[in-house]
Amino acid sequence: MLTERWIEDAIAIEQAEDVVWLNAGPARFLGLFTDTPASHPRGGVIILHDAAANPNWAETVRPLRLGLPRHGWVSLALQLPLRETGATIDDYAALLPEAALRIQAGIDFLRAKRVATIVLVGHGFGSVAAVHCLAMQPTASVSAAVLINISEPTRKDFRKTILEEFGKLTLPVLDIAEGSAEPSEQGARARRLAQKQNRGYRQLILKDTHLGDRDVEDALVNRIHGWLTRATSATE
Repeated sequence: MLTERWIEDAIAIEQAEDVVWLNAGPARFLGLFTDTPASHPRGGVIILHDAAANPNWAETVRPLRLGLPRHGWVSLALQLPLRETGATIDDYAALLPEAALRIQAGIDFLRAKRVATIVLVGHGFGSVAAVHCLAMQPTASVSAAVLINISEPTRKDFRKTILEEFGKLTLPVLDIAEGSAEPSEQGARARRLAQKQNRGYRQLILKDTHLGDRDVEDALVNRIHGWLTRATSATE
């Protein structure tokens, strides 16, 4: 089963103290919590992986979950629900309600640790899940959202729903796409228009880059940290 294999992979390469188990309704799922050495933490980031991935995914997810704590942010990477191998982003639409429950469980976990500033950082499907959660369950507990290479559904009704939910976001949003992902110019423009009333929205297109390259991901961590510091300071 794909989910079990991904969880076993994540556990096998992490120290035991990093692993936490959370509950979302009847489901028990994995999270990887990384504390910060900073004496005064800036806040906490909840990291949401892409489809067919895990909370320790080598591309984007692991660099963020280990890199942001060095800048003063605690991180909690969550295992999102998965579909079978080969499933498309359209197939993942049915999993969004469960994903939202898991995100809320992550928020509750950080709140229990007295983390005052909480940010959602999504990659691919994780970005779609973050948008859905924030649109369906608006909460003052989340201060900002970073959406990296947000997946664009091919099914028209699903694409329309996500865009409508995207337009409901009123918190600071950093919308990032990197060049090798071949972002849809039409999709990027539609997101800009959907957020035209949100003064906290910023879109960043990283041309001639590839997430997975060490230099690119180090720069991504720095960019996100810099933006979060400004965005969350403005909301305090």
